[in-house]
Amino acid sequence: MDIYENARREAEARFAAGWRPSNLLGKENPKIKKAEKMNWKGLGLSLAPADISGFEVCASRSPECTKHCIFTSGRGAANFTRKDGSHPVWWGRIFRTIWWFRARDEFKAQLHKEISRNQGAAIRLNVYSDIQWERQFPEIASDFPDTQFYDYTKHFNRMFRERPDNYHLTFSLHENNQSQTRDVLQAGMNVAAVTDKIGGTLFGYNVIDGDDHDLRFLDPSPCVVGLRAKGSLKKDRNKDMVYETGTGTETVELVPEAA
Repeated sequence: MDIYENARREAEARFAAGWRPSNLLGKENPKIKKAEKMNWKGLGLSLAPADISGFEVCASRSPECTKHCIFTSGRGAANFTRKDGSHPVWWGRIFRTIWWFRARDEFKAQLHKEISRNQGAAIRLNVYSDIQWERQFPEIASDFPDTQFYDYTKHFNRMFRERPDNYHLTFSLHENNQSQTRDVLQAGMNVAAVTDKIGGTLFGYNVIDGDDHDLRFLDPSPCVVGLRAKGSLKKDRNKDMVYETGTGTETVELVPEAA
């Protein structure tokens, strides 16, 4: 039995019984909360990443990205599992994912209603997922032109397709998409990367502090959004996703695996 089986079972049972949560959007994520210091209201949609729910929501994920996903950090840590084997955060995120796939029109109606109450907010629709919302729910941005949507994505082609002006994307660097990363930067867009330190350059572009806040649409471009290692990546010996910054315009290689 994998560690998420109880959470999936509970989510499926609640869905079959007709239960629905009162809210899809939340601000429990620590980085989303930081929007307040920038005078924004931040909200996020937290689904279960990869195929944890039984449905794939991160089609362009890499092995290291999957291994070190911060889904199990913070309130999602395994030590929050209850004595009966349930985990309220896990099954809640899994439930929302199941809802999206099993009753999409109902899900869309709920999400639309919540955004209508928060039209001045900055909304991150993929806190842990990588759904291409501008294709799956295209009217969401046009219906709310005063709402700023933003996401990180590993879908390379998504960065170059036409999208609404109020939907900002930052490309995510992982262990095997360096060539795509250079193309994104050369096109004048931004890339998020886990870096050994904040500052200096990566691939010849300035590295800014991406942990100061999460409002990526406020960043200068092109640049690299430096993120500190979190969760299991902080102590894992095979740090293929941690990039070493430089001081000039050199191409910077991966941090080598520790001996």
